[in-house]
Amino acid sequence: MTANEFLIHGLEATFWVTALTLLALALRGPVTQRFGSRAAMLLWLMPALRLIAPTLTKKVEVAAPPPAKPPVTTYEPSSWIVPATTEPTVQVAEAAKPEQTFYATSDPAAQMVYAYAPAEVTTPEATQTPILASIWEIGSTFMTAEYLASLVLSLWFLGALIAFALCFSKATRWRNTLIAEATDVPEPLAKKAEAAAERAGATKPFTLMLTGAAETPQLMGLGKPILALPLDFQERYNEEEQEMALLHELTHLRRRDLSVLMASEAAFALQWFNPLTPTARKALRADQEAACDEAVRGLGVNTKSYAALLLKAASLGRPLPALTLDHSLKERLIRMQNP
Repeated sequence: MTANEFLIHGLEATFWVTALTLLALALRGPVTQRFGSRAAMLLWLMPALRLIAPTLTKKVEVAAPPPAKPPVTTYEPSSWIVPATTEPTVQVAEAAKPEQTFYATSDPAAQMVYAYAPAEVTTPEATQTPILASIWEIGSTFMTAEYLASLVLSLWFLGALIAFALCFSKATRWRNTLIAEATDVPEPLAKKAEAAAERAGATKPFTLMLTGAAETPQLMGLGKPILALPLDFQERYNEEEQEMALLHELTHLRRRDLSVLMASEAAFALQWFNPLTPTARKALRADQEAACDEAVRGLGVNTKSYAALLLKAASLGRPLPALTLDHSLKERLIRMQNP
């Protein structure tokens, strides 16, 4: 596949991803009311699958028709003889007449004056300086369609690499900060987390820690997930609230939301120039949190107590992309009114 073909495929995919993202944004509300937040999450599979789907092309081989044979003219022998009386006809082009200028005078010698006025011919070489001509020649040599396509693709993937690197670097720094300020976890809290993991159905191992960097419970990391809790987690929340908070984070772990988050960030990095990227990222995270809330409520958690926990967590700590999200908290509470 040439660079030109690859660029056309990328632009075509961007067009359809944008159209499907607009469709997902338009349908997420009605689908949530009708089928729930977990069904609304499936809408985001449409732009995701179209982004990675190859362009289906079909090569059709068309057989070129055989070249037409030139017509064959048959001459009779008698036509080869030219009659002796036939004289060759020679057509002589009439010489260009000079421009004639006449003057009213009695002098016969001065009655007619021939004036020649040849037109000036301007060539492209005469209108260009040697420097401009050389620049034009070099530019026309390198600025081909294939070269421009390669340049656009290079800028596209360079921007995607920078966007993903910034996201990964930010997550890595935050993970290191959580680990640097971690302390030992009391045995009762560790047993409570194990019980919550069993109830949520989370089978993947994780590391539980109390850290001063976390103001709200949060889960992060793909290979070795970390469940970070605030230092005053046991003092801030009562027994029921602690269990609900642990169930929320461990439900994220069971649903593999961290993998979905990382894959979505990679897709958003590829679409770094798309003006819909910030809106789609915000809506996707809101749907992800609402789907997790719905799954937690499916475990038998009281909806009113769970909503009170979200409000309490938002008021006590700085909202982070974990238990609470400031931009989606109101939407999450509204969605909880649906059965």
